[in-house]
Amino acid sequence: MIETYDCTGDAISPRPGGDIGDQTIWIDLVNPTAEEEALVEKALGIDVPTREEMREIEHSSRLYSEDGAHFMTASVLYGIDGPEPQTTDITFILAANRLVTVRYIEPKAFALLKARAKKPRSGCETAPRLLMGLLEAIIDREADMIERIQAEIGKLAHTIFEMRGGALTRQRRFEVVLKQIGRGGEVTTRARESMQSLQRLLVHFAQESITPKSDKDLRNRLKTATRDVQSLNDHLGFMTTRAEFLLDATLGLI
Repeated sequence: MIETYDCTGDAISPRPGGDIGDQTIWIDLVNPTAEEEALVEKALGIDVPTREEMREIEHSSRLYSEDGAHFMTASVLYGIDGPEPQTTDITFILAANRLVTVRYIEPKAFALLKARAKKPRSGCETAPRLLMGLLEAIIDREADMIERIQAEIGKLAHTIFEMRGGALTRQRRFEVVLKQIGRGGEVTTRARESMQSLQRLLVHFAQESITPKSDKDLRNRLKTATRDVQSLNDHLGFMTTRAEFLLDATLGLI
C-alpha cells in the first residue's frame, strides 16, 4: 500500500490514489508491492531498500547517504499496548524535501503523527521536520511502555518479598513470578535494542548535510530527543539490573 501526503501551508493532507505530486512531502509505503516501490524509485531517483536489506545489522547498511538521499533504518517497538511487544525495522528516507517511510507493520505512532500533522501549525513544513515529528511520536510511545514495565517490575518485587502460604503454594507462585520476570527481561531487552537504534539514527540525522544549522528549532528538537533517548536507555539499564536481582532473589527463595 502507498499513501502520499501534500504539504499545504503548515499541515499535511492526503492525496487520492497514492499519487506523487509536486507538493507531496510524505510517501508512506506499507507492505509495498514491487510496482509501488518502482513508482517511488522512478519519481525520486532512489533505490528503495528491500525488506531483507532493512534487516541488515551493520551500521553502514542502516545509516547511509546515496545520490543525494539519506537512508536511516531503526528498530521500532510495536504492539506496545499488547502483552508481547515486538520490534520491527522501519526505514526513513529523506530525498528532495520528501520523506519516504518503508514499513511492514502499523505502529500507533504513525497514526498519531498523521492526525496531528493534518492540523495547522503542526511543525511539519519540511520533510526533516516531519521526520522529527514522527521520531518524537515513536519515542513518546516507547517511553510509555517503559514506564509500564517499570511499574510491573516494582509489583513483582513486592510479590517476591511478601510471598505467603505453604511450601506448595509458594512454589507455584514463584513459578508464575519467574515467568513474569522472564517476560519483563525480554521486553526490556527489546526496548534497549530499539533505543540504541534510535540513538544512532538521531546522531546520523543531526549531521549538517541532513539538518542545516539554519533550522534552529529542528536542531533543538533533535537535541531534546537525543537526551530523552539517552535517559531512557540509561533507565532501561537500571531496569535490567533490577530484573536480574529479582531473578536471583526468586531462585534463592525457591
